[in-house]
Amino acid sequence: MSEYQEIEEQQSRKPLIEIYNEYYIKAPLGKRFLAIFIDILIITGYFILSYLITLRLLISSIPYYYTNNYSALELYFNQGNIKDNIETNWYIVFIIFVLLPPLLYFLIKDGLGQGQSLGKRIVGLQVICLKNNIPCTKSKSCLRNLILLLLSIIALIPFMGWFVELIAVIANKEGKRLGDMIAKTQVISKNP
Repeated sequence: MSEYQEIEEQQSRKPLIEIYNEYYIKAPLGKRFLAIFIDILIITGYFILSYLITLRLLISSIPYYYTNNYSALELYFNQGNIKDNIETNWYIVFIIFVLLPPLLYFLIKDGLGQGQSLGKRIVGLQVICLKNNIPCTKSKSCLRNLILLLLSIIALIPFMGWFVELIAVIANKEGKRLGDMIAKTQVISKNP
């Protein structure tokens, strides 16, 4: 019995993908959805928590700005408009601490620890690079997830990119989405 037949029997007819003479189980669509859902929960949880903390810090700092005696020099450089200065500072804080980390996690999540985002690790999936058969790197993850982000932005409908990618996954016999095709990656089941 050949190696391929043995693997196929062990996996009880699960679809196999051959990558450089190694066989992998194609990631089931349900597990992929669950992994995405878990990652979205993580991103949303961070966003809400960091937003609330930032809002609390903003509210607690407002009395400081309005009760301090500013020097003439400070008022001159701020052009007497302290409120605009507060808003500008808090926009920067908001972008750095509330928006940037979830965006970065979304882009590099599949390049974390053995090609697994937290959601993929929980459900037993892995992203591998097709070129050299190793776990997905952060740069490949950024490329494959940037495609999804750009599709959503171009369509001006946030989940439209996900819908296009879903159609690509269903239409492709290996279960690749457009980001996988461009980044030359593949989502597989790590634990059969």
